[in-house]
Amino acid sequence: MNLSKFCCNIIDDFFTEAEESEKRIMTFGLEVILSTVISAVLLLLVASLLGVLSTSLIVLFSAGSIKLFSGGVHAKTLLTCSLTGAIIFSLAGVTVEYLVEIIRYNSLILIIWLVFFSASLCIYMYAPADISGNIINNRYRILKLKKFSFLVLTILILATFIMLIMGNYKRIIIAILVGILIQMFMLSPVAYFLYNRGYR
Repeated sequence: MNLSKFCCNIIDDFFTEAEESEKRIMTFGLEVILSTVISAVLLLLVASLLGVLSTSLIVLFSAGSIKLFSGGVHAKTLLTCSLTGAIIFSLAGVTVEYLVEIIRYNSLILIIWLVFFSASLCIYMYAPADISGNIINNRYRILKLKKFSFLVLTILILATFIMLIMGNYKRIIIAILVGILIQMFMLSPVAYFLYNRGYR
């Protein structure tokens, strides 16, 4: 039984007198809650076992804060999306720890600028990204979401520059940058192809 069917059965059992439209809304809400809990538990478990929990959470925050406005690819089911997300961000935490060891501190300023310009280009070209069945056609809304995506990106980049000046924040800086890059990839047509999702 998949998660959608499981949630549907629970709502049917506990809200027998509710209308079908109300049941659909409650079923979707329950599915979102359960998939989020599953994703959070899995991320906490895997990242903790790998010893990269705090790093993975920073990567998740960085990517998620931009995704709020930029959108991006989703798997076909909420459960699959949650599971893949937990795995991706756990592995991202490991990647950050590796990059911390090989990236020199004095090269970070160049890397920050490269990430900023490449991410700005991705936002300009692809944000807000949507999927078939949830198309954004309103030009005003598209422009607004694009501006907010760029604003969040700018805030994150400014934070990395401040930490760079203050020193001793190399791991956090790299984690933020990796989060930005992950989200930019999730905006791209390549990600939609890999997830087998229709692009715009």
